[in-house]
Amino acid sequence: MLFSLLIDLFKKRPIALLGFWALMMCSIVGVAQTQTVTTPLGSGSFTVPAGVTSITVEVWGAGGRGGSRTSNGSAGGGGGGAYSRSVLTVTPGQVINYYVGFGSLTALPGEDSWFSSNTTLMAKGGNSVDTNITTGGTGGSAAAGVGDVKFSGGNGATAGSNTGGGGSSAGRAANGTNATTSTGATAPTDGGNGGSGDTSGSQGPGLNGSAPGGGGGGARRSNASGTEQVGGFGGNGQIRISYIALTSATGTDNQSVCVTTAVTPITFSLPPSSTVSILNLPAGLTSNHNATTGTISISGIPTASGTYTINVTTGYGISLTRNGSVTVIPNNTVSSSAPNQVRCINTPLTNITHTTTGATGIANNGVAGANGLPAGVTATWAANTITISGTPTVSGTFNYSIPLTGGCGNINAT
Repeated sequence: MLFSLLIDLFKKRPIALLGFWALMMCSIVGVAQTQTVTTPLGSGSFTVPAGVTSITVEVWGAGGRGGSRTSNGSAGGGGGGAYSRSVLTVTPGQVINYYVGFGSLTALPGEDSWFSSNTTLMAKGGNSVDTNITTGGTGGSAAAGVGDVKFSGGNGATAGSNTGGGGSSAGRAANGTNATTSTGATAPTDGGNGGSGDTSGSQGPGLNGSAPGGGGGGARRSNASGTEQVGGFGGNGQIRISYIALTSATGTDNQSVCVTTAVTPITFSLPPSSTVSILNLPAGLTSNHNATTGTISISGIPTASGTYTINVTTGYGISLTRNGSVTVIPNNTVSSSAPNQVRCINTPLTNITHTTTGATGIANNGVAGANGLPAGVTATWAANTITISGTPTVSGTFNYSIPLTGGCGNINAT
């Protein structure tokens, strides 16, 4: 089954954590060909489904916390997490470790997120703002990440008379947005928005950044005898895994058939609402894409060999590719050299040879008197050649017919 695996973990303030842990009792929700998996933040593993040989993986680093205030004044906003994406070759049943970064609750940066290892695919978390600091945190750096496609998180805004908003995380096609005021930055497509700084007009905490990877907003304090005002927490990281899965029998995507023979129907699954194009489908084959169920089927009688390419764009904008092939095998052939001979009984034959193509053997290989040959005479096959030899021990006219085995077609050497 093809699906997009989305690991999206939302950190709440401590008072909300009990609800989060209760949800872990039912963490897998499947909808058609898309499956959303929510797990505890941190380490986890992904098992490659049957029929999957390539996956496209996206990772978002977690957001940084906005600055807190223990003295009067405003604090800067936290930086947003970075984004990285790669296409990875995999094997069905393979277990791959990953790590989903925690959004920051402290002055430490938001955690990095990675898949397979932090040297295979990794996105950096955004930087946090320390207590009573006005300068905004910088976004996670694309240059420090690992992947084929990388974008940086947005910077948090520096506080002036107002608090600083959090920077957004990066999206799948753009760097994160820098916050410039107390309003949290709006993220590009598939990113997490930054949390706004306190806008109460007096004092208050910053708002949390949104997952994936939005930076938290800065806090403000104006009452010297008041309590600490806490910066908004960074949004948690995220991982998304997308792929095309072969759902017909193993090997049907690369199959060989005899001429005039229909292929075993080939089926794939992919995320619903995807757009699909199939290039270079061999003549004689047709394809059908059902966008509602997220399936592709290929069938028909090929008249030529060829390699085809399935290009998919998911509903969330990720491009997937899968290749396959069909080989059309011609019928076997057989030729001969002077098969007719007249011999006295008990006189050895001059060897009779037939050259074959496509076959892997003959019926009754090495059996004397078989396939219409006289007693004492055998036919053997080796290296695409039939050799008839021996000494006939009976008289008569013998019209032999030796069936070729293997390959395609019902062909006899005569």
